[in-house]
Amino acid sequence: MIYINGQIHTMMEHAEVCSAMIVRDQIIIETGTTEQILKLQQQGEQIIDLQKNCVVPGFNDSHMHFICTGLCADEVKLHNAKSIQEIQNECQKYLLQNGDCTHISGTGWSEQIIDSNVYPTKEDLDQVSTQIPIVISRICMHIGIANSAALQLYEAATGKILTKEQKQSGLIKENQLFELQGLLPQPSVDKLHKIILKQQAALNAVGITSVQSDDLFYVNAIQAYEKAQLNNELTVRVHLQRRFDRRATEGPFLTNGPLKFFADGSLGAKTAALEEPYLHSDSHGLMLFTDEELKQKLTQQSVVHAIGDAAISQVINIIHQLDPENANRSGIVHFQITTKEIIDKVAKRNILLHVQPVLLLSDHELLNERISSELQNTSYSWNSCLKQKIHLSFGTDAPIESFNPLLNIYAAVTRRSKIGVLNANECLSVEESVKCYTVEGAYAEFKENTKGKLQKGHVADFVVLEKDIFTINQEEIKDVRVLQTYVGGKKVFDLQK
Repeated sequence: MIYINGQIHTMMEHAEVCSAMIVRDQIIIETGTTEQILKLQQQGEQIIDLQKNCVVPGFNDSHMHFICTGLCADEVKLHNAKSIQEIQNECQKYLLQNGDCTHISGTGWSEQIIDSNVYPTKEDLDQVSTQIPIVISRICMHIGIANSAALQLYEAATGKILTKEQKQSGLIKENQLFELQGLLPQPSVDKLHKIILKQQAALNAVGITSVQSDDLFYVNAIQAYEKAQLNNELTVRVHLQRRFDRRATEGPFLTNGPLKFFADGSLGAKTAALEEPYLHSDSHGLMLFTDEELKQKLTQQSVVHAIGDAAISQVINIIHQLDPENANRSGIVHFQITTKEIIDKVAKRNILLHVQPVLLLSDHELLNERISSELQNTSYSWNSCLKQKIHLSFGTDAPIESFNPLLNIYAAVTRRSKIGVLNANECLSVEESVKCYTVEGAYAEFKENTKGKLQKGHVADFVVLEKDIFTINQEEIKDVRVLQTYVGGKKVFDLQK
């Protein structure tokens, strides 16, 4: 297949832009001018006219929850709930529509949206049902509320006794929440397989061709991915971020990646671990492991969720103690609340960062309620990281945020939330942002020699955009649509179809 008349941004070292390329057997054979490439055409080889459109390598989301994003569509959606009554109504509606359900799961509520600025409680959920477990997670998914049936299930299954306060409020945090969710009936292999096929189409539609996905809290996830791979159905290359040391049978579209751990919680839940206490509070958040416990876990390539500066510092130190050169390419996921000293340490110790610029759009207002303006000035500091040549890859943490790469790039380039711009000196260029979404994503997977660029020898994963994001007004970037997405040279999405 020959592609001509494009504005192909190769993401090679010197920002080369070419107009044409040849793809054979899923691999890019050559790039160059349209005239040069047409001279290499073989008999019967098809020609695709890119019609001067902007082309970039396929986007690689360096941290998301692929299956969870798809499953959330089948759960109770509480993102727009403005009162406790609306939360109850949504749960009751789900119960009526799914009369044979064994439990209710929901996500998305936030006390910042609820009119009374309060958390829901166990009693609120008991008014929906006391017969089946109900668990609803805050939008950050680091704290949740459980009804009586869910609390009873937790104690009976784990042998652990909840505190009096937990039994009264139903409030469950971090590892206890993850444990409780794991006790709920698990989706079958067939259901997860269907979710994968449906969700990958949505990812392809926004130009995503690779994901580094944390899904293994679903016990049947590996089997579901393997089924899709065996049937040659995958159109997204999945690199597993593994909660447990379980491995999938690998292939071109399914590979085993790092182990995934949590060092702290979230800003919204006030469980991200900070050196200084949260504003108007004595709480520093939660450190989920002691140094010795974390040291025992990070024995191979790992990515560690760390949002607060205290947790980030802990992870930096442990990675460096175990792997001084970081040959394993271990990394920190999120890396939000930082200081200049922390960034300097990450650079010196060659630690990878998996960040989500889109989080800034929702976190900006929250920061004013959580941390000092001084600490805000050194947080979400992606430009400072790139200046020190830190390996910085982009993801979205979907379903926490939208998985649309164009919105994520917009956030990195403008840093503009609904209340203004946070630290304009930390804005990235479009070129830098696309590299973080492509080249750096491949590097995090040890695949920088086979994907992430549109160059000879790399897989032909690429995206055709309706506008040139490198030249248009930055405010337009978030609304740019994908025209086509190609994986291995095969068209897997077409806006016109």
